Amino acid sequence: MSGRANDFDGLADLFMSGGGARRGDAPASVGGGASGVGAPGAAGAVPRVLLVGNVPTLAGIWIAQYADQCARADGPVALIRLDGAATRGEIYRSEGRALPSDGSAWLERASAFARRWIVCLDSLTDAAVVLDAGGEIVLLSGIDETAMAGARRTIESLCAASAARGNVLALGLALVGCSHDAAESAVQSLVEWARGKSIAVRLTLAAHAQRVDRVESSGPVPLSVLGALDAPSAIEMVAMAMRGNPSRRSERDVPRLRIDDPRSGDAGTANAPQPAWPVAQAASAPALSPTVPATASIAPPAASVAAPVAAPATAAVIADASVPAALFPELQPLAFRCPDAASVLLATDARGLHLLAGEQAAADLRIAAAWARANWALLCAAVPAVAACGAITEHLLLTDPTHAVGLHRSGVLLHAAVDFDVGGRVVRRRIDLNNEQNAAPAR
Repeated sequence: MSGRANDFDGLADLFMSGGGARRGDAPASVGGGASGVGAPGAAGAVPRVLLVGNVPTLAGIWIAQYADQCARADGPVALIRLDGAATRGEIYRSEGRALPSDGSAWLERASAFARRWIVCLDSLTDAAVVLDAGGEIVLLSGIDETAMAGARRTIESLCAASAARGNVLALGLALVGCSHDAAESAVQSLVEWARGKSIAVRLTLAAHAQRVDRVESSGPVPLSVLGALDAPSAIEMVAMAMRGNPSRRSERDVPRLRIDDPRSGDAGTANAPQPAWPVAQAASAPALSPTVPATASIAPPAASVAAPVAAPATAAVIADASVPAALFPELQPLAFRCPDAASVLLATDARGLHLLAGEQAAADLRIAAAWARANWALLCAAVPAVAACGAITEHLLLTDPTHAVGLHRSGVLLHAAVDFDVGGRVVRRRIDLNNEQNAAPAR
């Protein structure tokens, strides 16, 4: 996206053209069902994917037009342009809120108020990556002959990948540099083309902009934490950021599980509603799997016995984000940690490298995994045992086993730290909630 040619003459024409809406007015748009700009503004579990095709002049100005148009309809929009080392984030219509310049802090702050998240990808991105994101898909394109040829290629690629999964593609079209009537005509021509080629697809006009209008943006912030990742991992990390950092919640909002006596089988119930925890995922798993409904059941664990660890009688949950190494006696802890996620414990065994995080540090788990992959050569040099296997396994230690429902089949090994009263002495045990076989996303 950053390699677009600078067509200054075309850019001047767009700014100085007198046709269409008056400057300062919102660009005309047409709601397109699920992909329409008028969709509900509350951010969902996954971001909307904006595929950038062939557009007039500079792609960046049309991306900004689309994001600002969404923000006018829905409220503040967080736009993330995945472009390798040039990856950056921007808030449109932030309503005067101040944003930090640090990438990780920016993601944390944006999660507090952004009503919609948009991830911007090139239209040549692999179709499987786009579909794995699991959210709405919008194709940004012009309507000239070259742009329409590119749009047809993109639609064919996405439809083929979607049909292979037994689904029918729903695609929104954001057409720019044209009038409303011309945009509708272009959509109709694509519909007729798809019908003639027996391509199963639902095309809608999600938005259109005839010319460049003023936008309200907080300004771009470099996101090196995402730029170092591949597209699937970056999209997954954005989805986690959308859910926010659980550590922002007050202690009274965290559900606590009371277990009176494990021998009697009479367990207390959680006394607070279950929060929406971030979905973590192992490096070997596909990009992103949708969370399981709250009524879903957890697959029976292969093993649910671990070494006992003494705990204070007043401790009902893990007090901080760190993971007690004694709960994982089969692993050998390392003497160092990820500098950007110090709460994540690093350990090894014959299977490779293990990353262990407490529930309150779930967002740090993906940061540590990305750091481990980026510094894999150094890790292998420092810890030869890691190089023998080459696998990275992620573990999440929950304070409440019921929280595992939303994380089922997310690719992460889930465990619960539960306190038992054994002969008047409180003993903390680790309960394994899944294994490597049933933790992987369903195919």
